[in-house]
Amino acid sequence: MSEASSPIAYFLEPTFKRAARIWWAFFWRAFVFGVILLVLIVALLTTIGSIAGISHANMRPLVMIVCFVVNIPISIFAVQIALGASYGEFTVRLLPAEESHRTRMAPDLIP
Repeated sequence: MSEASSPIAYFLEPTFKRAARIWWAFFWRAFVFGVILLVLIVALLTTIGSIAGISHANMRPLVMIVCFVVNIPISIFAVQIALGASYGEFTVRLLPAEESHRTRMAPDLIP
């Protein structure tokens, strides 16, 4: 793609309201997916621990570590969905770093 025919990206000001909309799109998904999956994992590990005769006090550190580790891909998945979402007046897009020099700010952001 030549320099002349490349698309030019215009940026909107990252206001508190826009940032909050992106955060909320991430947060509610991570929370809902996390709660559902972590409840299932805790129930499974607690059941396994009870069958194996392991006390709840001894299972607690393992359950906490597993929940922490499982929450990482859940959060990444929620971010991935939020990045592809439409937010009414804007969307979030990723640009390759080498193309960032071809972008221009919207006129309201030029000092």
